[in-house]
Amino acid sequence: RQFATHHGSDVEKARRLVGTGETEGARQLVHDLRGVANILQATDVGRLAAATEDALRAGNSEAAPFSELQGAMRILAASIDQFDAMVG
Repeated sequence: RQFATHHGSDVEKARRLVGTGETEGARQLVHDLRGVANILQATDVGRLAAATEDALRAGNSEAAPFSELQGAMRILAASIDQFDAMVG
């Protein structure tokens, strides 16, 4: 639950940062998201965050898979909600 609370809006924040020319801030935000996702073994989020970070590092924000990463984050959040409902 804390992951969704603390990182649920990271992709949108990163997009906004890119839009204002703050690519390095966006890259750092996605890097942090990648680290947490990898700790939690959220492999799709980690993989897509890595691809996004690589694109931003290369200065190619158009190639950053923000939409796919946001989709993976939604799936992860839904899974966390289902788990929370099961364990009560």
